[in-house]
Amino acid sequence: MTEKDLVVSANTEPPERLKVLLVEDDTFLEGIAVQVLSHDFEVKPVVDGETVLKEATTFMPDVIMLDVVLPGEKSGLDILDDLRANHAFDNAAVIMFTNLSDDENKKRALTHGADAYIVKAEFNIGNLGNFIRKYVAIRRAT
Repeated sequence: MTEKDLVVSANTEPPERLKVLLVEDDTFLEGIAVQVLSHDFEVKPVVDGETVLKEATTFMPDVIMLDVVLPGEKSGLDILDDLRANHAFDNAAVIMFTNLSDDENKKRALTHGADAYIVKAEFNIGNLGNFIRKYVAIRRAT
C-alpha cells in the first residue's frame, strides 16, 4: 500500500457516530429531527425537562439539542444551567433549538454556556448534522 492509498483510505472513513440527546416536546419536530439525524447519529429523544439530567447521565451525549420551552417546571434555560453546573457534561456541546427568537433568551443561553442558539423557523433542518459536528468539534477543542 502506498502513501497515497493511506491518505485516500483515511479520508474515506465514516465520521464518528456521535450521541445526540434531543430534548423536544413537539412530537412533529422531534420526528423530523430524529429522521434527519438517525442515519449518522445515535439519537435519544426526551420530551420533558424533568428527565433530561437523568437521561443525559445514562446516555452521556456528545451534544444536547435543547428546546427553551418545555413542559414541566424547568425551562430549557434552567436545564442549561443544571448541565453546565455538572462537570460530567463539560465536553458535551449544548445547542439551544427553539422557536424563541428574542435577543434576551439568546443572550442568556449563550452567556450561560450554550454553544449555539438555533431558531427553528430560520434554520434549514437538512444542515443539522453538519451544524452538530461543527459545534462538537469546537467544544472538544476547548
